[in-house]
Formats: sequence, C-alpha cells, structure tokens
Amino acid sequence: MASFKLHTTPLSFNSLRPELVLAEKGITDYEVVAADLATGSHKTPEFMQKSPFGQVPLLELDDTPLIESRAIARVLATKYSDVQPSLIPDYASDPKAFALFEQALSVETMKVDPYAGPLIYHKLIAPATGNTPDEVVIARCLAKLNAHLNIIDGILAKHKFMAGDVYTLADINFMPTMHVLFPIGEGEMITSRPNLARWWAEVSGREAWKKTVAPMDQMYAQIQAQMSQNGGTMN
Repeated sequence: MASFKLHTTPLSFNSLRPELVLAEKGITDYEVVAADLATGSHKTPEFMQKSPFGQVPLLELDDTPLIESRAIARVLATKYSDVQPSLIPDYASDPKAFALFEQALSVETMKVDPYAGPLIYHKLIAPATGNTPDEVVIARCLAKLNAHLNIIDGILAKHKFMAGDVYTLADINFMPTMHVLFPIGEGEMITSRPNLARWWAEVSGREAWKKTVAPMDQMYAQIQAQMSQNGGTMN
C-alpha cells in the first residue's frame, strides 16, 4: 500500500521540488496522481477541498492534504531524514550549516521567485494561453533578477552549493525556476555568471534531477511545437 499520494503534472515546474526530493532519496512507495490541467481537474470542487487555490503539487499524507511545493518538499525531506542525502542540515551538530541553509531558502523565496515567476508567466505561459505578455513587467523583473543573481553569484564564490559545500533542499528549491529560464530564452542569466554556471552544471548533472525533469522537458517541447504550428498559442 502506498504511503502517500502526490498530485502532480509535468506542466508544473513547481512540482519538481517534491519530486526531486523523492528521487534523490530513492523513495518510490507512493502513488502519483496525474493532474490534468488542460481539462481543469485541478479546479473541481472535490480537488479544491484539498487544494483551496486549485494548484498542484498536492500531497496527501496521513489523510492530511498539504499544498505549496516548498512546504511539501520540506515535509518529505524531514519524513525521510534518515535516508541519504539528508538534504536538511542538523542544527545541533552544525548550527552554521543550518543557518546558511535557512538563509538560502529565504533568498530563493524573496530574491528570485518574485521576479522569475512573473518572467516565466509573461514569456512562456501568457503566450501559450493566448494572453498578451506585459513588457513593462518583463523589463522590471529582468532588471531585478539580474541584480540579485549577481549577488548570488558572489555567494557561490564562497562555497560549492547554495547553502555551503553540501547539496541540500536549498539547491532543490532553486533548481526548477533556474531550469525554466532556459526555454524562455534567459538561460544566459545563469551561464554568463561563472559561479552560478558552475553550480548549475553540478546540480543539473545529478542523475535524480535528469530523471525528474525529463517528463517536463518532453511536455514543454510538445507545447513549443504546437505553438509553432498554431501561430504562437496552444489552441
């Protein structure tokens, strides 16, 4: 019997966070529930009783529905903390590592996601769904994100990963957003910065990541091909 259910879809890059935690730890004893965003399965009353914002990923653990990819990823990393890699530093044995870890988590949520998220929407999702991208928002977010990535590149000059010299959940939280910068034509924001480029080559070369991201890359390739045929939208 599966120990929990994870509602997910390759269309959701945020779903990569909990999926990658499970892949890194080799956890397979769970049920994957495929969410069909195209038909609106995530907006049904039944689904929204569990996920009130009508979004995936959704974790059903011990009859408790949990939302938000970062929270789900941390819950799973904690649930399987005895399975390597641990992904979360132990405060008691290494308070400095734990402090850097918490700092890196905050940098991702406060300095990267607020600007990368709108970029991804306006440069990928809006055109795909027939909506008009807002060039003012794009320009503002590009400027902010570039400034913040300069600082992150400096942080990565001091250690191998986002939170020190060990791969952690902090790296996992950064990875989905960084990955989608490439299909929206902004991959140079990573590759042009030496420390960020080195970090990306390291983390994106991990076998768990390559396995986890493959379905999403295939889906995005299909969407781009369909958009080319249909004049820039998925319809």
